[in-house]
Amino acid sequence: MELHEPPDLATLDTDEQCKEVYAWAGLALYQSQVVESGLLNVLFLATHASPSGPGMAALSFFDDNNKKTMGQLVRALYSRLEESDEFRERLEEGLRRRNFVVHHFFRERAELFLEERGRVLMLSELCDLINKMIRLSAALDSVFYKLGGPVAIDKERVGEEAERMSRSEHQSVPR
Repeated sequence: MELHEPPDLATLDTDEQCKEVYAWAGLALYQSQVVESGLLNVLFLATHASPSGPGMAALSFFDDNNKKTMGQLVRALYSRLEESDEFRERLEEGLRRRNFVVHHFFRERAELFLEERGRVLMLSELCDLINKMIRLSAALDSVFYKLGGPVAIDKERVGEEAERMSRSEHQSVPR
């Protein structure tokens, strides 16, 4: 698991500093979406994992649940899994901080954004969120593989499928 450090803004002009803050906000949103995908995958295994396979139920599940908010996915997961209080607290913190970045971060940090010192603080906050989301994603992966064990879903199988999908995608891209 590779964690991130915020860049040193001292060598950048104001425009480049602002671009860095926007780029790191984008990375924070991306990592939040990775967590949401992990929640969806864990929820799927918690509700549909069986040795005979999910069949068409998988398509319906993902169609229905891709429309849900991260908060709805977290609550649905709670009703299906018995995980530790620490895990639940990490999910709640991830949800709360993700929602803050999506809905309030730039508005509430508008004055900070005007000064280099403020942009440094914003980057630090975004970097912290990114790293928390990376750790939360790894924790979700652990739950995923624990649930997937009985139906032969492990890291090797997931890696093979990702490789197959990547090859297929590259073959379908027009040159």
